[in-house]
Amino acid sequence: MKFDFTNTVTQPDGRKLAYGMINGNSSIVIIKAGAGGTCRGDGDKYIRMAKILHDHSGCTVICFSNFSNDSFERADVDVIRELVSKMAGEARLYYIGVSNGATQGLLDATRYFAFVRILLINMPLMINFHKIKAALDRVNSDIRFVYGEKDPSYSYVPFLTNVAQKDTCTAHVEIVTVPQADHNFEGMLDTFLDLGMGVLTS
Repeated sequence: MKFDFTNTVTQPDGRKLAYGMINGNSSIVIIKAGAGGTCRGDGDKYIRMAKILHDHSGCTVICFSNFSNDSFERADVDVIRELVSKMAGEARLYYIGVSNGATQGLLDATRYFAFVRILLINMPLMINFHKIKAALDRVNSDIRFVYGEKDPSYSYVPFLTNVAQKDTCTAHVEIVTVPQADHNFEGMLDTFLDLGMGVLTS
């Protein structure tokens, strides 16, 4: 299984951002790996998800590795802007983030781009919760949070629910829990892959 296009961008400090893309229409789905993750993902889960999304809607999908907590701001932004500039029609952006990739999506990506829909899978809630709350008070996108019942952040979901229900929350938030799923969806690859469709459907 291969991407249509892959590239590696070396940062001034020597860290490398690897990304892979499946070419499609002007609907662009961005998939961001968790901390230290590759653009393909363990068990090729990200490229598999990308293929499913492309086959379903013909969308363009770009999968990013994650080399640091600020890798989105340091590298992804420029890659996405270049991709958007080459689109024939007006680009519609969607975001899928996993673990730290979800955190970077909510806190960082939404400062640079307006997303139609955002899917955040097992985003850590035990740190920087005040920043999460602030982000939900400024983002206007539809956001779907997904938490496995065995994920370390699952016990914090009620706090997230409370924030999402406040009048100050400008995002349209949905929170979904997945029985038996742990942080990495170990042994539940098909369930994980099915989640990706949630970014394209309400």
